[in-house]
Amino acid sequence: MLNLGLDAFLVMFFLAHVYFAFQSFRSNKDQLTGLLRKGVVDSVFRKASKAFSLLLIPAVFITGFAAWSFYKVLACFGASGFILYTLTAVFALYSIAVIASFLFGKLIQLAAHKAGL
Repeated sequence: MLNLGLDAFLVMFFLAHVYFAFQSFRSNKDQLTGLLRKGVVDSVFRKASKAFSLLLIPAVFITGFAAWSFYKVLACFGASGFILYTLTAVFALYSIAVIASFLFGKLIQLAAHKAGL
């Protein structure tokens, strides 16, 4: 029972992390749109692509660990078969998409700030 509680806590903590990343990305939407309209995102992304890849590796592992915990929580509550795998896949894909978007936005902002834009 302790493992279920720990897994449920981990899933809730991870969902809070994804929520705050999504809120931060939404609040910086205007600044990112301005950078995109200036046409500097391509040149800035070339400079930040290595850092983006390096930051995305741990994000994928953490998302995988959280998805595994989500899978165990769903299995404990009786979900099985197609529903279990579908919910786990949606959880993992949505989470990594939000985190990758957040990381991309922050790296673009940092690189643009460093370049004086």
